[in-house]
Amino acid sequence: MSGGGKMSSTLYLDTETTDLRDAEIIQISLIKTNEYGICEYFDEFFKIKSYMSMGSLAVHGYSKRKLEGVSKRYFADFLPELTEIIQSVDSIAGFNIDFDIDRIREYRNVELNKLIASKEIICIQKEYLDIYHKEIVTERGLNKHCWLSLSEVVSDLNNKYG
Repeated sequence: MSGGGKMSSTLYLDTETTDLRDAEIIQISLIKTNEYGICEYFDEFFKIKSYMSMGSLAVHGYSKRKLEGVSKRYFADFLPELTEIIQSVDSIAGFNIDFDIDRIREYRNVELNKLIASKEIICIQKEYLDIYHKEIVTERGLNKHCWLSLSEVVSDLNNKYG
């Protein structure tokens, strides 16, 4: 803490969903930071009740069947934990954060939605691409920059730090 004040903290958040609108959240990745760096990270898949759109399946590759094998609960069951996590931060940031926040709001949890509205929301699209990217070689031998998903970043953190 600096000057006896409260330590500033940010929650980096990313979701994967069943569709673009009126969608169920199938995955959430979270990284919580403070002025000293990363203090918590979390990644979880969730079961779904509805269908998976073909567009979403093409983006993330998770089918309803695949999710049944890796998830134990629905995203709605995670909302109390998410509320507690968001209560502990000053701001929420993400690559396309408006999309993620809108999908969370679709669950119509009044307490959580009020809490989110009280936080600073930061879109970090450019900054994220500058830091978390990888180069792949295409079929034509050209280098192409791709960004890592927050889930890949969390996985990398788990591999490095347990």
